[in-house]
Amino acid sequence: MKMLSETSIRRDIDINLAEVVLSSIDNMEPNVMMKAMLEFNSKALILSQREGSLLQREIKEGGKAKLEEVHEELKTLQAKHEEDRASWDKKGRKKQHPKQPSRSAKLVKTIKVGLLGRPWQVLLNESLQILSSHPLYSTKEPIL
Repeated sequence: MKMLSETSIRRDIDINLAEVVLSSIDNMEPNVMMKAMLEFNSKALILSQREGSLLQREIKEGGKAKLEEVHEELKTLQAKHEEDRASWDKKGRKKQHPKQPSRSAKLVKTIKVGLLGRPWQVLLNESLQILSSHPLYSTKEPIL
């Protein structure tokens, strides 16, 4: 004969029920109690399945609404692209893109122009002024 493992009960958990509920549970027959528990569990299972199907339906409908929004935005962007393309054609510009400059040419241009279109010397001077005004980096001697 198999022995069932002991069930441990935590003693620090308090469950407060009304006296009426406690007396009805104590006076209930075991078969009736099991039937009530089975009925409760089956109703809970049915409700959870219904809730799951409602959530799935809501997600699908929400997805359709989002998809419609994206399609509308795509149509708007396509119309804007066509307008821009037509205006470029009217100005007589080529439809094809010009030849891409090499990486070294891009690097040289970046170094020459600097951040935000300002020459790199101006950026260097501004950076040095900012550093010289900071208390950790300030010195009595001029930097340049």
